[in-house]
Amino acid sequence: MKRDLYEILEVSRSASDDEIRKSYKRLAKKYHPDLNPGDKTAEERFKEVAVAYEVIHDPARRKSYDEFGETALNPNFDPDRAREYARWQHAGQGAPPGAGPSPFGGVDFSDLFADFFGRGRGGANAWSRARQIHGQDIESSLRINLIDALRGSKVNFRLTGSEGCADCKGTGAQPGQTKVCPICDGSGQQRMSGPFSVTTRCSACGGTGRSPGLPCPTCGGRGSVSTESVVTVNVPAGIKDGAKIRLAGKGEPGLGGAPPGDLFLKVEITPHPQLTRDGDDLVMTLPVSMPEAVLGTSITVPIVTGEVNVKIPPRSQTGQKLRLRGKGAPKGQGKGAGDMILVIEIQAPSSHSKELDQLVESMKKFYPQNVRADLKL
Repeated sequence: MKRDLYEILEVSRSASDDEIRKSYKRLAKKYHPDLNPGDKTAEERFKEVAVAYEVIHDPARRKSYDEFGETALNPNFDPDRAREYARWQHAGQGAPPGAGPSPFGGVDFSDLFADFFGRGRGGANAWSRARQIHGQDIESSLRINLIDALRGSKVNFRLTGSEGCADCKGTGAQPGQTKVCPICDGSGQQRMSGPFSVTTRCSACGGTGRSPGLPCPTCGGRGSVSTESVVTVNVPAGIKDGAKIRLAGKGEPGLGGAPPGDLFLKVEITPHPQLTRDGDDLVMTLPVSMPEAVLGTSITVPIVTGEVNVKIPPRSQTGQKLRLRGKGAPKGQGKGAGDMILVIEIQAPSSHSKELDQLVESMKKFYPQNVRADLKL
């Protein structure tokens, strides 16, 4: 990769982790092959951005890159040996002891550096490993109702994405059309003559050892194909709004044979008409008739796991709360459940009759004081 990684990610060298992450997401979306079908330039930019992010978002690799540049991208690069080598260079020795004076002639120092500390020991395979990029994680939303969230459920989720092309094995070339690179004879390396034999990455094949032929007709040369499938998602009992469910290996396909990323589903819980959640507690308004509130009674109330009998105390008032221990939302991991809180709401009769009016009129004598006496602003 010849361009500066910060330039590729369109951030400054002093950019924060958050700035780097935001810029990467923006660029990955902009140049994603699925959004730019057949656009080779966009595909190359997508790969460049992915490689750059793999380095810059890792604090240790970023530090090494800032110090040594492209040389630090090699998988076997040893920064301590590199610093030692640099000290020898600064001292005018030109090489580690025993190598002889000025052994490298006109060979580019950065290529030699990479060869000495990494690429030379791994050859084409080392470069191939460096080009393997783990598939990106993706995020989507999963909408479920409150009862399914409380009880736990299995939900079918329609997944659209991409996967490595099976016909070309992700190479992007027609099966059987890739050929051994004629320049490096499949080694991925070129040797440069001089006082020392110096090995560098083959400029013709980029170190892969293969020359691509005609583009694969299945994927159009992208190396991946669009997919649509239905996966079953296990929703754990008691899951909260905003929580994420991880589906391993359901993210973007990896590059160069690397494993795919993961899919994270952010749970969105739709409101329930009678039930609300407050932490691990559940709150429900409980309608009670006037006779039930005055005299007290026992009634059946629905809960998440079924039904339960509840005693309404005599002289109950609107807004009075009844707490049912352990009948709320599951806490998970065997930690039990929260409470169910019932808020009493006294319902007046909706029917109208002379008899009812007379009965209610007779009740006035049981209110010796103004019920709004304490209502003040």
